[in-house]
Amino acid sequence: MLPKPEKIKKTPSAEQLDLVDTLSLEKKVKNKRRFVLIALILTTGLSFAFWTYRSSTNLISNKSFPKIKTDFKIPEVKMSDVKVSSTNFDQSINQIISKDSNHWSIKTETLLGDLSSYSLNPQDFSTSSKNTIDSLSKLPVSTESLIKNSLPQGTKIQELGTDYLITTPQQKILFQFKINGQNIDQSKKLIPSLVEKLYWYLVLKG
Repeated sequence: MLPKPEKIKKTPSAEQLDLVDTLSLEKKVKNKRRFVLIALILTTGLSFAFWTYRSSTNLISNKSFPKIKTDFKIPEVKMSDVKVSSTNFDQSINQIISKDSNHWSIKTETLLGDLSSYSLNPQDFSTSSKNTIDSLSKLPVSTESLIKNSLPQGTKIQELGTDYLITTPQQKILFQFKINGQNIDQSKKLIPSLVEKLYWYLVLKG
């Protein structure tokens, strides 16, 4: 019988050893990166949780709730410096129209609640107030009126020529102006100032 061949022990080559070391190193690097990432997430999360807790505690203890900013503004009401005294008011009206060489006639009156009125040369108006009011009431509301900025915001204005019917939640007022002379368009520029003074005179007087 032939002798049994001896078993040859296989020893790993140098290349195999290098490959094993490389794989082992990569695994360690991946594990280390994973550990660092988990540690960062936990640290950040805990820090945020503590910061939120402290902020909430301070906010409740100090009652310093944030103020809510809004763009809502209460409409500004222009208060003229008119006086309820008829004598003083006549002077304030004359100060405006005295700058104009044309002849002015003015008639204005409140139509609701406590009635009040003002007139200057009322004999120059041939049409009754009732007919003027009926005519103006049928007209559409003016959005670009000459007197818009002389009245409180939200006032409804109906106009025809130099006659105006204005409506607010509390009042309805008729304004009538008649101008005789030259360069009437230039004279009309005084109407907004007159309307502002007349409006507050009638409201305060009533």
